[in-house]
Amino acid sequence: MQNSKLVQGNCLDPDHLICFVVRHLEAFHQQSFVPPPPHRLISPPHWQYPPPNFVKLNFDGAVFDRGKETGIGVVARNDRGDCVGWLSLRLAKTSDGPLAEAFAAREAVLFAINRGWQNVVLEGDCATLITKLLSGLRDFSAIGSITLDIQNLISYLQFSRFSFVQRSCNSVAHALAKLALGSASGESNIPAPAAHFADVEDHQLRKEETCSKTLMASSPATSCPPFKFSAKYYHEDGGGCFRQASFFEGKAVLNQGVGYSVILGFGLSSLSLPLSWCGWRRGMWVLVTRQNGSTQQWTWAATILQSSNVAWEYGISGPFWYASGATIQVLLFGVMAIEIKRKAPHAHTVCEIVKARWGTAAHIVFLTFCFMTNIIVTAMLLLGGSAVVNALTGVNIYAASFLIPLGVIVYTLAGGLKATFLASYIHSVIVHVVLVIFVYLVYVASNDLGSPSTVYQRLLDVSSKARSCQDPISHVGQSCGPVNGNYKGSYVTMLSSGGLVFGIINIVGNFGTVFVDNGYWVSAIAARPSSTHKGYLLGGLVWFAVPFSLATSLGLGALALDLPITATEASHGLVPPATAIALMGKGGSVLLLTMLFMAVTSAGSSELIAVSSLCTYDIYRTYINPDASGKQILKVSRIVVLVFGCLMGILAVILNKAGVSLGWMYLAMGVFIGSAVIPIAFMLLWRKANATGAILGTVTGCLLGIITWLTVTKDYDWETTKQITVVEKEKSELSADEFKEEKLIRAKRWIVKWGVGFTLVIVVLWPILTLPAGKSMLSIIYLPRFMLDLRSNPPIPHPTLPFCFLAYIWQENLSNHRRQFNTGYFTFWAVIAIAWGTIGSAVIIVLPLVESWETIQNVLLGMFTNDRLIEKMEELNLKLQTIISAMPEAERIYLLEKEKAKKKEASEIEVQIK
Repeated sequence: MQNSKLVQGNCLDPDHLICFVVRHLEAFHQQSFVPPPPHRLISPPHWQYPPPNFVKLNFDGAVFDRGKETGIGVVARNDRGDCVGWLSLRLAKTSDGPLAEAFAAREAVLFAINRGWQNVVLEGDCATLITKLLSGLRDFSAIGSITLDIQNLISYLQFSRFSFVQRSCNSVAHALAKLALGSASGESNIPAPAAHFADVEDHQLRKEETCSKTLMASSPATSCPPFKFSAKYYHEDGGGCFRQASFFEGKAVLNQGVGYSVILGFGLSSLSLPLSWCGWRRGMWVLVTRQNGSTQQWTWAATILQSSNVAWEYGISGPFWYASGATIQVLLFGVMAIEIKRKAPHAHTVCEIVKARWGTAAHIVFLTFCFMTNIIVTAMLLLGGSAVVNALTGVNIYAASFLIPLGVIVYTLAGGLKATFLASYIHSVIVHVVLVIFVYLVYVASNDLGSPSTVYQRLLDVSSKARSCQDPISHVGQSCGPVNGNYKGSYVTMLSSGGLVFGIINIVGNFGTVFVDNGYWVSAIAARPSSTHKGYLLGGLVWFAVPFSLATSLGLGALALDLPITATEASHGLVPPATAIALMGKGGSVLLLTMLFMAVTSAGSSELIAVSSLCTYDIYRTYINPDASGKQILKVSRIVVLVFGCLMGILAVILNKAGVSLGWMYLAMGVFIGSAVIPIAFMLLWRKANATGAILGTVTGCLLGIITWLTVTKDYDWETTKQITVVEKEKSELSADEFKEEKLIRAKRWIVKWGVGFTLVIVVLWPILTLPAGKSMLSIIYLPRFMLDLRSNPPIPHPTLPFCFLAYIWQENLSNHRRQFNTGYFTFWAVIAIAWGTIGSAVIIVLPLVESWETIQNVLLGMFTNDRLIEKMEELNLKLQTIISAMPEAERIYLLEKEKAKKKEASEIEVQIK
């Protein structure tokens, strides 16, 4: 009050006044602060040895061509002066020399941490940088942010010290910095690092006490061979070290006779034909539960080959993204399988349901997309199969492309749908037995690998930054050195931008190959309602083991063995064959070829049956001959199987001639068929879905996908990297590794956040919205019966719950805290792969026998005791057919009754859908 009277007005509150004064005093102190005098830098006249049990790291950053070229070099020596490691890296464009020196200092500290050195001395020839590091003052410039990061990093060391030296005492580090500039220029005849050191004057080398002679020998990157375990893939010629140009080099392990025998069905796959014939003769009984059928149908050539390719390319993230990204579709399709059994139990194809609900126009559109899906899947089977057969046996790749479908045609025509289910069990047994053999071979029994710790250490060695990857010690497209886009360039990390991009593409594409593939709908229609949901749920979890366990063993095994596989060979699916040959020789190639052909014949047969069903019921009986008899339908289906198989052989030849690989086709499939997934799902799940929206959404989505694919790629650095690596248009003060790490972490947080939200919507909100509310429903979405009454019955595990476990609990809670796996954690990861593969194989082999044991007994009893009775029944059936044919009136009545039954069945389907 007194202050108010004095100033004749309102006055500030005392607390606000005090805060105002304090802020101004702090600002005054900061402005008047005089920093302490800079440290006096004393440079020794020559290079000095570090103290006992210390390692000295000399670093240097070089900027050339006005900042367009920046390189860093680091050389490490022990207390005896021996070189124990070196580093030569090219960085992003840097504006000035001190900034390049700061990046070099940071890389030197990281190099010491990664090597496990605890007592280090770091020397550089930039007085400005060393002064800032020794002063400890806060600096808000670009260099200050890097020096602050360096000070944080050295806290991980037991003892560290920075010192200044003249350039004459730091010439080897400077030579390594220049070497980085030369090696990144794209020249193929770059001399070895020792040749660069030879250009330094002799008195400088003597002053620095360098070990240029021992630098080559002490570093695995420049010795020949770089690693003892891969010595057979390197040779010396004219003083240079040369790596094998490719793994196969056009040489086949097996002879062509083996290849032609397998292709034409005279191998192990022909054993299923007598069983298929026997099953057809005995009433077409089915020795397979739903989880077996869905597992083998989903095991393509890509499951075996492409999964190992992404493991070879991205490391441990590749198998995880492949397996988890292709499992959720099978799990979710269990819901669709139940819906089709409830609403259209007498349908033959998915397109029949489309026509009954949305009419002819929608029927033609979705029929086209279903055909497109079957063509893409069959093409991938033939591309992968022909490439492997060509590489292993030397069979002409074009001959293999055309002949493989012939064996599948015979296999399909001999048994039909139900007998194919029987044979798929035998194929599943073979696939999973070989899977277990390879997994245990890599991580337990092999002399070359044999343990997770050995595999882990070799993965670190082959991705080391110190490894030399210039031609001819490594060729373009071969795995060598750090992985572009991975955290610290490591193979043992889940933080991989390439793996993440592949995971998204994998999820979208495989939704199309499940929901738009008529083969899955045919299998769902043929399944028993009581086992449908359980079969798809269990089958999806069991199938996860095939790509995950196999790629974690064969894909990572190829890296750990340092095999000279090229990017072209990997894209054609030759990573698993290469690893199998390296570990087992001819025996491994035979096992891999058998495993692959089991997958090709089963999945290919499923595709042929799917296409024949579409042509028979959706084209022939719908538009050509609505009154077709059973014999006519069977005849047309067999003709379609023969014609489509031959056409796909021709298409595979064309694709191989055009250079299209399995990897390219796998990544591109989502662009063409992904837009049809949601309309097909809404056809059964959403009452208000209409034909116009379904047609427009499907066609427009496909066109926009193709347009985006062709236009957006202009923003990618394709010419330089040959990878999907975005050209960064923005400048950042962070180093390249920090910038990539920050982007990976940010993208992962976004995916986890939205993935959890999406899962909660499906698992919680979806069932709640579909609960009955009086006479009406709260939602317009149909759901299976077991989800409609959550109050009286405990909910059966929803298909997305296993996905929550795979994508969130395992990936986020375990992997996120391990940016780069250590030995113990990688061992844990390998044990999971071994256990999952073993348990999944046991389930897929034993469970069908247990569930079908009663049927097996009846069939065996009939096969060995009632042959005469079956023959009598067939004779009686033949006589009845003869009598009916001899009496035209009886035949006419028979056909009329049959036509009435067909019309009644069609009307029931239409009523149930509406």
